[in-house]
Amino acid sequence: MHTVIWTIRPNEGTSRKDIAEELEVSKRDYAGGAGLQRVVLGVSSDNKCVIEISLWENKAAADAFFTRAWETALSRRWQAAPVAREEWDTLTVI
Repeated sequence: MHTVIWTIRPNEGTSRKDIAEELEVSKRDYAGGAGLQRVVLGVSSDNKCVIEISLWENKAAADAFFTRAWETALSRRWQAAPVAREEWDTLTVI
């Protein structure tokens, strides 16, 4: 299993309502991802950080899904807010 964590720092002043709307779009973006096991979307209590955590069958499935075009669309959707990607080998899921 493989986990990808996208960390997004919304632009200053982005409301929680706007963040929730963007996360709804993100939720649809993951639909049908080959090898996708689970997605968790969250926001910090101060609205300054958003995370998109996805669990994949393997790294190859994640890499096939997260193309450069996907990353560009993510940045565009968040209006060029800083975006970072972390990857983890997932040893167990409870």
